[in-house]
Amino acid sequence: MISAMRQALQFDQPAKSSDETGGQEETYTNWFTCRGSMRKVSGYRAFQSGYDASVNVYECYIPWRNEVETNLSKDVIVNLEGRQFAIEHFHLVEENR
Repeated sequence: MISAMRQALQFDQPAKSSDETGGQEETYTNWFTCRGSMRKVSGYRAFQSGYDASVNVYECYIPWRNEVETNLSKDVIVNLEGRQFAIEHFHLVEENR
């Protein structure tokens, strides 16, 4: 698994602040960058918000870090080669650290 981690993945966390209308503004800042691997698992079509969208699902593997396990949320964005990916869920592979 470690030998397959050849891509540079950048993880960005949002800094949320309130705006004048009672909503929130989100600006993303670099949380950390590490080597990992990302591969496409599946794809499907979804009809959301009035338009037909193509949704691709990827698996991402990175080395274990306590900081990631503690502070990873669905608001974090993964950047790879100019593309942004949302996080759906995460787990430890075979519970190995």
